Amino acid sequence: MLSRCGDVSLSRHVSTSALQRHLRKLPFQVVLSVLLLCDCVSFCVMFWRVTHTWQQVRDYTIVAVVPVAIGALFLIANAAMFVTNAAGAMRHRIWVAVHTFLICMSIVSTTILFVTPTRDAAVVVLGLHAGRIAARLRLQVWAFYEIWRRQRHNVPPEQRNAAGRLGMSYITNRVIVMPWPVGPELDGIVPARIGDIQAYLDANHANAYVVVNGCRNRSFAKGAFHDRVWTQFGIGVDDVPPLADIMAFCHAMSAWINGSPDNVAAIASVGHGRAGLLVSCWLVFKNRGQTAANALRVFCSKRGIAALDTPSQSRYVSYFADLLQGNRNAATVPVALHSVEIRNAPDLPGNMSAAITSGTGTTRWTQCTDRGDTLCIHDAEPLAIDDDFRVTVLAGDIPVCSAALHTAFLDGRNEQVLLGPDLDYPFSDHLEVRIRYQIRSTSAS
Repeated sequence: MLSRCGDVSLSRHVSTSALQRHLRKLPFQVVLSVLLLCDCVSFCVMFWRVTHTWQQVRDYTIVAVVPVAIGALFLIANAAMFVTNAAGAMRHRIWVAVHTFLICMSIVSTTILFVTPTRDAAVVVLGLHAGRIAARLRLQVWAFYEIWRRQRHNVPPEQRNAAGRLGMSYITNRVIVMPWPVGPELDGIVPARIGDIQAYLDANHANAYVVVNGCRNRSFAKGAFHDRVWTQFGIGVDDVPPLADIMAFCHAMSAWINGSPDNVAAIASVGHGRAGLLVSCWLVFKNRGQTAANALRVFCSKRGIAALDTPSQSRYVSYFADLLQGNRNAATVPVALHSVEIRNAPDLPGNMSAAITSGTGTTRWTQCTDRGDTLCIHDAEPLAIDDDFRVTVLAGDIPVCSAALHTAFLDGRNEQVLLGPDLDYPFSDHLEVRIRYQIRSTSAS
């Protein structure tokens, strides 16, 4: 467990990193703004030449060299933004691409104008020039707005330190992870009482916060946090929620966060796994280009942990990222489970069995066949499942290992292999589990 001092230090370190990254872009944006001003001036000069002194063709073509040079500098800047991944969100990247395209067309049309200087060609050049100025103006306004917004909503270091002393961490300026607080009849993971946490939220985010209860097995007393508690997204101990519930959580978070620039959400959980899963999925949902690995890295670094509580929780963040990025289809994939094979099984008393939990309940397989170095657990008939399911291997009543999976994300080779690092709380790191299955046709289901 992290010491509170360590958490405060980490919170201070990450508190200004995002803002500092944007402030470092300020000189670059100032240079681009100066170039935009020069581009506007050159457009005005060209417009005057075309409308008033068109007979001086040679003078006009010489003046047109200036926007070509400015366009070349903008092209270099745009290329640098793409190469360094500084173009930002997809919507912003599209505008950068539009600006780049208009510059290229403007340069090409200006070159044609040099060869065949006609009034019609000049009008086309002016139109493209006006378009690229409009696109660049939109980009500059957006860039300075982002810097202002982050400065306005940046959480002061002293506020983050106060949160750290209560075991709370700002993952972003709008999303907080808080431990389950101590109550009259509850034990928390840090000595922070519910009244202290509520007082902090009231003092720093008055009337602009909700608390998400990430624990299905725990609840707050009526009236806690002024009844601003979401209870519909609770998760069982060391478990994972269905992908549909994760999507519902992200949409609810998006509606709340976007409802007001002051709104924040605090996710309450015992441990780090359940809150980490929800917040990491939210980060992927909010920044569609972000990978699951990056989202998990952000959460773990800001919370000061090495990983989430279980591999299944990290796996579901990857599932969710693949779903959003279109790498997997969200359609239901019906599957027939045939057997669960275990290699390097520990020598424990009791018969080996497997419990398969899905949306229809829990089924216990008790038939076990010894095949030398492999134990095969199965039932008389294959088990029909779809969507989210969990396989738990037991020796008598002793859990040997467990894993949560989704039928749409199975390997597709009629066998899913899970090694020790892929399993939740394996009895041995040398365990190897093979889940044999067959995809059923939709008509058969």
